[in-house]
Amino acid sequence: MAGAARLRGNQYFLQGAWTPSSLRFLPAWLEDSLRASHGAGDYWPSGSLRGVFDAAAACEILEQVDVKKFREAAVLGDGKLAQLIARVLRTEIPRVVMYGKHEKKFVIARRAGIAAKRVRGDAGDLKRIQEKFPLVVEATGSPTGLTLALQMTEPRGTLVLKSTFHGAVPVETWPIVVKEISVVGSRCGPFARAIGLLRSGEIDPTPLITQTFPLSDTPSAMAFAQKPGVMKVLLNSQEL
Repeated sequence: MAGAARLRGNQYFLQGAWTPSSLRFLPAWLEDSLRASHGAGDYWPSGSLRGVFDAAAACEILEQVDVKKFREAAVLGDGKLAQLIARVLRTEIPRVVMYGKHEKKFVIARRAGIAAKRVRGDAGDLKRIQEKFPLVVEATGSPTGLTLALQMTEPRGTLVLKSTFHGAVPVETWPIVVKEISVVGSRCGPFARAIGLLRSGEIDPTPLITQTFPLSDTPSAMAFAQKPGVMKVLLNSQEL
C-alpha cells in the first residue's frame, strides 16, 4: 500500500503503491492536508474528499476544452472515471449521453441526470450506433472504444482520449483527417476545481462507492475490487 505522498504543483500522488483501479486509499492525514491546502477548513465531513482523484481527472477536460460551446456530448464507458466525467460535463453541458455495457451502472448515471445507452463493445457497434456528437470522450479502457469514438465524433468535432492501453492499438486514422477532428489527450487534472465541485455538491461520488473496508482488511478489499461490476472500493485508515 501507499507509504508516502509527494506534491507536484497543487497535486498529491501516493507513492509505493499498486492497487486495482477500483481501489482507493486516502489516509486521514492526506485528507486533512488537502483540506488545508485548498482552503476548505472544517467545512467537509470526513471522507468527502474520496472522489477527488478521479474528479480532478474529469475536470482536466474543462481546462483543455471550451465545453460551454457544446449543447451535447457523449461519454464512452460506464466505469467510475466515465461516470465522473459525465457528471462533470453535465455541470456545463445540457445533454450528456453515456454509452456502456452494464445496466446496473446505467441506473447510477440516470439518477444523476445522465442519459445512458447500451453498446456491446464489439465491432458490431460501428453499425448499430449511428448518433454523432460535437464532443466525445473515450473512457472505455478498451482499444475498440477508440474506433467507435472516432465514428461518433462529428466533422470538426472534438475527441478527448482518457483511456490508456498497453501495446499498439489498431485504428484507422483517416477519419481524423477527413473529418478534421481535434484529438485531445487528457490525464490528471486540477484538484482545486474538483474540490470546488465536490464541496458545492454539484457532483457526488458517493453513489460510485461499492463498499468500504478497514485498512486492516486490505487483502479482502483487493480481492473484492477485482470482481465484475465493482465501481470503487475504499480503505478506511481510521478503522484500524
